[in-house]
Amino acid sequence: RMKEYINIKFENVDQRFDDVNQRFYDVNGKMNMLIYFLCGLIALIAIAIVPQYIFLWRSQKTTEQERINQELRAEIETLKQQRIVNP
Repeated sequence: RMKEYINIKFENVDQRFDDVNQRFYDVNGKMNMLIYFLCGLIALIAIAIVPQYIFLWRSQKTTEQERINQELRAEIETLKQQRIVNP
């Protein structure tokens, strides 16, 4: 009789361990799904933001080149005027 009681208790403990293991697997699966979701969200944000920075950088570079072009044009015009006045 004592052996049956101990076997029943062992079965109950084994069942509880199985339940806890199943809960750990469920939580692990949910954590993995959350991690994948966050990685995907970060990737989408990066895909949306990185091109904006590239366009901003290029527009700043273009603006600087345009400024240099204007200065050179003004200098060329000044040199032309000097050459016309003093041939």
